[in-house]
Amino acid sequence: MLDELGTAGVATSLGTTERTVRKRKAKLGLSAHGTQGPPKFDGGVTYTIDKRPPVGGWTPEALLEAHGLNPEEWWVSDVRAVGNQWGDPEAPSEQVKLAVTAKPVRASVRIKPPDLTDWKPLPKPRRKKQKGPIKAMVIADHHAPRHEKVFHELTVQRLKDRQPDIIDVNGDLLDLPSVSSHRTIEAYKHSVNECTNAGMKILRDYRNACPDARIVLKRGNHCNRVEYYQEDRAPELSGLLKGGGEKPDGTAWDVEQNDLRELLWLDELHVEFIPDEWKQAKHKLNKRLTTRHGFSTAPTAGKVILDKLSGSTFQGHDHRLWMTLRTRHTGDPDNPLEVRMAMGGGCACEIPGGLGYVNGSEPDWQNAFIEATLYDDDDFYACPAIYVPGRLLCSDGRYVA
Repeated sequence: MLDELGTAGVATSLGTTERTVRKRKAKLGLSAHGTQGPPKFDGGVTYTIDKRPPVGGWTPEALLEAHGLNPEEWWVSDVRAVGNQWGDPEAPSEQVKLAVTAKPVRASVRIKPPDLTDWKPLPKPRRKKQKGPIKAMVIADHHAPRHEKVFHELTVQRLKDRQPDIIDVNGDLLDLPSVSSHRTIEAYKHSVNECTNAGMKILRDYRNACPDARIVLKRGNHCNRVEYYQEDRAPELSGLLKGGGEKPDGTAWDVEQNDLRELLWLDELHVEFIPDEWKQAKHKLNKRLTTRHGFSTAPTAGKVILDKLSGSTFQGHDHRLWMTLRTRHTGDPDNPLEVRMAMGGGCACEIPGGLGYVNGSEPDWQNAFIEATLYDDDDFYACPAIYVPGRLLCSDGRYVA
C-alpha cells in the first residue's frame, strides 16, 4: 500500500525529495492505495521498471541503462511513480513501479561549447596602418554542419592569398535543425553541439588564414533558434548568466549562456559579434555600404531592399546571387545622379536537397561570396566569387580542388 510505503519511501526509490513526490502524487491523482489511470506523457518513449533501486536511489543514467538505452544517445525527461499495484508491504521498495520517459539527445537543449583542445590560441589581430583601399569579404548562410565542404576549403585558400582586411560573416553560420519549430527530416537532424562545433571550426579556419583580419559575425534567423527554443520551452532559464551576472573578481558579466559569444568561443577567436536581433543587425562597411543578413526572399528582393533602405546593401538570407542597381536623378548640378546597389551574396551551404526544407529539393541557390574594395572617399567596388563543383571562380583567377 502507498500508505505503508510512505512518501519518504517513494522519494528514496525515485532518488528525489519528498516535496517533489507530493507534487507528483497530486498531479497524477494517486489515491491512498496508489491507484490511478494510465499516465500521460508528451513525446519520447515511456518504460516502466519495478527493480529494487540501488543505494541512494536511481540516477538518470542507471534508469536508462536498466532499459537498455545508451545515456549518450538518450536523456530522461520525466520519472513518475505508477501506483496501480504496490505489492508486498513487507518489501515495498522492490515493488515500486516507475514510469520513465526517455527522449533522444537531439531533442534536448543541453548545450556545451565546442572543444578547443586541438587549437592553440592566436594573438589578437595586429592593428596596422591602412595603406590603400580596404579589402572586404562578405559570406553568408553556411548552415553548419551542412556547409559546402569543398567550397569552404577553396574559400580558405582564397583568404590566404587575398588577405582581406574585413571578413563579414553575414548570418546563418549555424543551421540548428533540432531546435527548429519545423519538423525535422532524418538526414538533417543535427544536434546543437554538432552545429556549434562545425561553426566554430569555420571561424577558426578563417582566423588561421587571416590572423590580422577583422572578423565580424551577425545573427541570422537560424542562429536565433536556440534562444527561441528556450523561451518557448523553458522561459525561466532565459537570461541565464554565469555567477548570476558577476565574475569572481566582482566585475559584471552579461553574456548569456546561450549567447553565440559563449557557444562559438568568439572572444577566443577574436571575432566581433553584433548582438542585435537578426532582422535589425547590420554592419557598416563605409558611409554608403551596409551588410545585413536580409529580410526579403522575394524574386524582386533587390527592389524590396532599395525601396525600404537608404544607401547600398549586401544581404544573404535568400541564398541567391543577384545584383540590382537604381539611379536617382537628384536635381543637384554638382551631383546629378545617385546610384545605389543591392546585392545578394549567394550562400555557403550545401545546395542539393535544399537543407531538407525546400519543396521539390531543387532550390535555385548559388554558392558564392562577395569581394569588395572600399576606398577612403566611400566609393566601393564589388564582385562575386562563384563556386561551381570543384572550382572557385574569382575576378583574378580560379581555385581548383
